Amino acid sequence: GSIHKKGEWRDHVTEGAGTFGLNHVMSLFNAATVDPDTGALDKLALRNKAIACVMIVIGGHPIDLWKMTEEEFEDRPNHEDRHNVHRPKMIFRGHHNKVHGLAVSNVIGCGCREAHDPENPLCLYNVVKAYTVVKDADDFLFLTARTGHCVAKLGAKQWKKHMTEDNELKPTSFFRSYRHDTNKYVHSRCGDQQIRDVFKYWNERLDWDLEVAQAAMARKTFATMGDRFFGFPWREMMKVTHHQTETMFKKYIVEA
Repeated sequence: GSIHKKGEWRDHVTEGAGTFGLNHVMSLFNAATVDPDTGALDKLALRNKAIACVMIVIGGHPIDLWKMTEEEFEDRPNHEDRHNVHRPKMIFRGHHNKVHGLAVSNVIGCGCREAHDPENPLCLYNVVKAYTVVKDADDFLFLTARTGHCVAKLGAKQWKKHMTEDNELKPTSFFRSYRHDTNKYVHSRCGDQQIRDVFKYWNERLDWDLEVAQAAMARKTFATMGDRFFGFPWREMMKVTHHQTETMFKKYIVEA
């Protein structure tokens, strides 16, 4: 389906969605992406974990993630905060998904209590970094391999799609499609429906037993936690969620 849903569908999803509980969020961050028996990396789980965690923690709309590109991405692994504490972060720059031409940015920050701990599973930076490392490794194989799905086997039309005139890979979408047959992230955009369905994936995999698990619930979790638990000003949160009116934003705060 189109990334731009009809108004009636958006209203239906918004009214019907609740929030994820703390147990759901904690189990998501702690979800294993490596098979305990074989030690093999589950790349689909790795990508879906990064997408789901980002949507909950920064209140991202599926459109925001769908539009995130490598060209507008910056990783600052050595960043220090105002107190000179190591706090790595990633910055995604782009444009507002509803206000044409309005430049915005989303920051994926360190979630550690003190200085950054690269082994902390509850740190959002670590979750997204793990996906980034594997994605970049698959890009390198796509560029240098001589067998399987690789640049060397591309036709002229596909070559222009993926390669620059300097024989470098063109920057593409940050969140990628995954191919089961090759067990690799491909050099193309993850579909909007794949992004919207990540919570259905985790609902089944983590045995949440939720009747519904929608992307809209991630934004409602962000808005509700920000308002009820952290006491963030709703006007500031609206800048993050890209809601245009107070009325629409407050529909995302659930009495819970």
